[in-house]
Amino acid sequence: MNVLVPAVTFPNWMEDDVYQPLVSINIAQEYHNQGYNFIPGLAQNWTISPDGRTYTFNLRQGISFSDGNQFNAYQVWTQFYSYAFTFGNATIFYYYNIFNQSMVHFGPATFAMINASGLTNPSPQLLAIMQNSTWPIYVTSPYQIVFHLSSPFLWLLGLLDGAPGWLFDMQWVVNHGGPGNFGAPNQQYFFQHAIPGTGPYEVANYSENNYIRFVQNPTYWAKNWTQDQIAANPLFDPGHAAAVVIYYKPDDLSRYTDLSSGQVQIATIESQDWNLISSNPSTYSYFQFPSSANIIYSLALNTREYPMNNTDFRLAIAHAIDYNQLNTTVFHGLLHGFFGPETPGFSQFYDIGNYSQYSYNVTLAKYYLNQSGVKNPPQITWSMPSAISSVASVAQLVQADLSSNLGLTLNIQIQSYPQYIGPYNQGFAYNYAHPNNTAMMTIEGGQDYGQVDLAAPDNWITFTTAFGFDLALWNSTAADQLANLFDSTTNMTSIQSVMGQVQTQIYQQAPYIWLGTFSLLVGDGSIAWKTSVVSHLYVDQAWSGANTAPLFNTVTFAS
Repeated sequence: MNVLVPAVTFPNWMEDDVYQPLVSINIAQEYHNQGYNFIPGLAQNWTISPDGRTYTFNLRQGISFSDGNQFNAYQVWTQFYSYAFTFGNATIFYYYNIFNQSMVHFGPATFAMINASGLTNPSPQLLAIMQNSTWPIYVTSPYQIVFHLSSPFLWLLGLLDGAPGWLFDMQWVVNHGGPGNFGAPNQQYFFQHAIPGTGPYEVANYSENNYIRFVQNPTYWAKNWTQDQIAANPLFDPGHAAAVVIYYKPDDLSRYTDLSSGQVQIATIESQDWNLISSNPSTYSYFQFPSSANIIYSLALNTREYPMNNTDFRLAIAHAIDYNQLNTTVFHGLLHGFFGPETPGFSQFYDIGNYSQYSYNVTLAKYYLNQSGVKNPPQITWSMPSAISSVASVAQLVQADLSSNLGLTLNIQIQSYPQYIGPYNQGFAYNYAHPNNTAMMTIEGGQDYGQVDLAAPDNWITFTTAFGFDLALWNSTAADQLANLFDSTTNMTSIQSVMGQVQTQIYQQAPYIWLGTFSLLVGDGSIAWKTSVVSHLYVDQAWSGANTAPLFNTVTFAS
């Protein structure tokens, strides 16, 4: 396989194929727009207390990681507290403050005990800590683990099915230096170590930003599943290829040439060569998202930097962009207009205010520009990562629209992915205080951003709060209230009411311009294959866009 954007997708290429979650999803239903039905993963079942605060997971037994270490509740316990430790005990699941960790004392002494006794049969001293029910996550037996929430939270199963829930061999991690220090996670750990998982494949060898080679895990616990079992949970398919090699190739023509010659069986093809795929349906097939997929393109406008800190100026830009031209020119007419931040996949929270995408109306755009009072505006800076053709195409069309319709100059700054993302990774608080640290405009969405789990609140928190990845640096009291409601109540009426307030503020203030949800995996192209070779595959069930490779254990071959 030839794919894109290694800085974003590696190690995400290993989701479900190497690392598996406690909770899985019926991906076949999801692909047919039938919602999100959570089903057993590495947990064979679970119970939820009547008050919605205590989740008890009963784990599958007889499972080992690919290196032979035993999978059990002690491994799961260690992984989640390691997350909390390396991120400064702030949270375990990114934005969500759903655990009371005031009684938790996890750190170097705990790792030392794990090193001494191991995670198969923990020492009495270590086991006493693991069974301490004053901690929010605790074990009750080798194959039962309890998550006790500080308040009811409706989306725990969705969190466990995403990136925070991918499970790997913590005994191996502890034996090989650990995941990082307190408040300082080793962000490069996955790049430097092929950590064993429970999945159908294991890493054989790799070269960062070049390739990674997987081979089937000979001890995979579901390798003898029947076709009926696989049909019920395709994500646990043992796979149909003895070895899989994923190459990173930034040149689109090289990827297409390899696909057409049979050098690879699957490749990501972008706009430069997309016509060679789409115009030959008898030869090629390609992946399309279902209409409910939660993957979007949006423009983030830096609301803290002049002149973007002027609401009328932002509204002028919003009405000066020809969205139909963007759709037809870049996205092959497959971009579906919407108004965020929620996406259609979470229908009960989608477009609460019943708003439409901003209109392309040059007269109205000029009116707002005049109302803004901004005279002789400076160049508008737009930062973007290299090697993503759809982002470059959008930037060029927006540049032309703003120039011809409003006389504005857009300075497009193309950077390597680390250079592009670096300023944003400094966080909301720093950039809010230093707004010139980031560009005035950028893309937020597509394959350089994606939801990492199946929790409905993610986009609201990401786009509207200091806790998320709010590239517009926009916030409001109502948005903060909404974030607090997500992990403090199950009252849908209250949640939806505040959602409506937040969406109205977003519509009136235009911190984001929602371009649309799209059908093709990388916007202007997608994963493609020869119909004579491959018959079917699935991609990341969270529709995150953060994984440009298919879930390769689900690839089935034409007979």
